[in-house]
Amino acid sequence: MSDTYLESTISRFPAFADVIAELYRDDPNVRSVCQEKQEKEVADVARSHWEDMPDRATEYGQILECLENEFLDTVSKGSGSGPPQSAPNALHNLKE
Repeated sequence: MSDTYLESTISRFPAFADVIAELYRDDPNVRSVCQEKQEKEVADVARSHWEDMPDRATEYGQILECLENEFLDTVSKGSGSGPPQSAPNALHNLKE
């Protein structure tokens, strides 16, 4: 894997590694969502930066959650079988 977006996305969602790699290779929509990873990283950094201002941190946390849910939805639809059982836990752990 030489694609930075793909590597970054798989490191964020290791439970989906095989599905992500396959969909990234075969589906331009998944490639597009993976490339939105930069937006997710910006939202995550902003959320951390604004921790002293809870309302602002919550706003960026909601943006991050929305982007992550979009990604998980895309992967779930692409795999045809729904997310792995560990996906909700993985998403919850990302928010902590």
